[in-house]
Amino acid sequence: MVRLAACHDIGLSLELTEPFNRAICLTNKIFAYLLAGVPVLLSKTPAQAELSRQLGKAAVLVDIAEPAAIAAVLDHWFADPAKLADRRQAAWHLGQTQYNWDVEQKRFLKVVEKTLQ
Repeated sequence: MVRLAACHDIGLSLELTEPFNRAICLTNKIFAYLLAGVPVLLSKTPAQAELSRQLGKAAVLVDIAEPAAIAAVLDHWFADPAKLADRRQAAWHLGQTQYNWDVEQKRFLKVVEKTLQ
């Protein structure tokens, strides 16, 4: 999936806020996009709003009920190839250094080990 995503300019993670579990989840595709160096267009759910703050310029948060605003965001993103390249680099860096299983498994296994002691 990561190789397939890498040839795209932006990844879409457009979730609804209903049912509640959709509002509080983060889907795997977000992390595949980051590993591929693809910035992400996130919808305004509680979980994705929090993640967008952590992702910085590698993500943009939109309200899916406002298509004109989404179009304006996309126009802005694609108007400047240098900024898009910078966003791609930021996404790739986050995917390599933070948001991947090689990093997360260490945290996860420490919690499991501590719990089992």
